[in-house]
Amino acid sequence: MNTRHLAAACALAALPFTLTAACHADAPDASAAPAAVDPKALALLDAVDAATKGAKALTADFTVTSSFEPGKSMMQEGWLKYLKPNYLRADTWQVAKDAATGKWTRTGSPFVTASDGKKFWIVVQNGEYHEFPADPSGKGLGGGSYPGPSFFDAGRSLSAQLEEQQQKHLLISLAYGGKQTWEGADYQVIDWVAKPAFDFGPEQSKKAPNGVVLYTQHLYVGSDNLVHREVYDYNVGLTGERALRNIALNPLLTAKSFHYTLPAGAHPPKPAPEAPPVLANGAAAPDFVATTPEGASVLLSNYRGKTVVLDFWATWCGPCQASMPHLNKVYDQVKDKDVVVLAVCVWDDKDSYAKWVTEHKTTYAFPTVFDPAGKAGKNIAGALYRVSGIPTQFVIDKDGKVAASNVGYMGESDHRLEGELAKLGVDIAVPASANS
Repeated sequence: MNTRHLAAACALAALPFTLTAACHADAPDASAAPAAVDPKALALLDAVDAATKGAKALTADFTVTSSFEPGKSMMQEGWLKYLKPNYLRADTWQVAKDAATGKWTRTGSPFVTASDGKKFWIVVQNGEYHEFPADPSGKGLGGGSYPGPSFFDAGRSLSAQLEEQQQKHLLISLAYGGKQTWEGADYQVIDWVAKPAFDFGPEQSKKAPNGVVLYTQHLYVGSDNLVHREVYDYNVGLTGERALRNIALNPLLTAKSFHYTLPAGAHPPKPAPEAPPVLANGAAAPDFVATTPEGASVLLSNYRGKTVVLDFWATWCGPCQASMPHLNKVYDQVKDKDVVVLAVCVWDDKDSYAKWVTEHKTTYAFPTVFDPAGKAGKNIAGALYRVSGIPTQFVIDKDGKVAASNVGYMGESDHRLEGELAKLGVDIAVPASANS
């Protein structure tokens, strides 16, 4: 994945009131001990889900404050209104602090999400808009933000998120934090600690104690059994608060309340420039030298006469990490069939690669090597194979020519690699759902 696109996707998932992240997590530790779950906290979480599921409509004002380092913070504020099954409007403004008065004031135009029951719009601050069909049942509305996911889709409730964390061994603890007062009202508090569902990368992870990033949430549950406030802390120096105020449960709203007209000057996104094509099928695969974790040199030409799978990846690339369990399954099937699988770490630094190898030495069996160019321009992936985004795979035939290439990873249904190897006569199981 292009790093700019990954950052944009994560940022979009975070607006306006994110409780969970939508980006990829590393492979879970299946050996981890079961997390501690306080029955009282779990009962309160279930009560929140029941209240949210039972609501027909909801309006509220919200604020989001984030601090990335001491003395530097950003703030957003806005309002939202929801009506089941699939009506939505939420406007979010960036807020800046006036140096003279010390007051926070809205800046520019709002970030808008709107659904009139038939169409769903996202309008960003520069006037660019994206338009999609609105799901009749409301699935996909509300982004990654409470109360949106739970309100429109019970399958994305807080309890469902907890269960997913338990299954992936990301949950550390769920505890009852007692009663606390906030802005003159009493709340019951849930203390929720988990590993985040995405990789912060080696540089940020170094800031966490023992290199383990944790996400702590304190959820303030009101007498209406809705979450009014979340105070959160990533132990890498990222802290913040998200709050709902002036909550109205089941106000009188109708479909007409959600009529939406695009603002003057709104425009569809400009077509993104197409990524340059990777090295074409039929081209001779350029030879290169890479290094093993032990420091030995490996040449691609050493494998002439064998079918080779080249997988370009990086330690910081979430989609690359997501694809690796699949690559490992393919390797297990072909390792004794005159097929070489070589995962080449590119656009990375040697220390991060060495750490990754140590952490995953019992997880994956396929061989990995490191591009000595690191993050420099004359790297194997970009300079020789014309790769502009990772993960990217090449299948090279026994004559040393490119037989196929795959850009990106499309999830568990992505079986392009199996199909391409089968076309070269490799005895491998090809699922019926294999992508063409």
